[in-house]
Amino acid sequence: MDGREEILQDYEEEISRERNLSFFNLLVVYIAMAIFFMLTVPVVFVRNEIYFISRDIAELQTRKTVLLEEQQELTNKIEAMSYRYEISDPIEILENNEE
Repeated sequence: MDGREEILQDYEEEISRERNLSFFNLLVVYIAMAIFFMLTVPVVFVRNEIYFISRDIAELQTRKTVLLEEQQELTNKIEAMSYRYEISDPIEILENNEE
């Protein structure tokens, strides 16, 4: 029976024994984490910058569209005013002189 108890005690000690990482394993894990962060942080930063730049571009394109529409409206108003002053006014002046 002593042999069995000794084997059982060794088995229980082996199971209850703490298993810690060795220095080498811990170093490998830290290096792997550092490489992972060194690869992902710049990618996230670049994607973030691209996102904000694209938002600025979209805002500028919207402003450009609004300004082009305003320019077209002002051009139409200028044409209407020039028509009024160059064509309508001389006709009115001639009509007033004939009376």
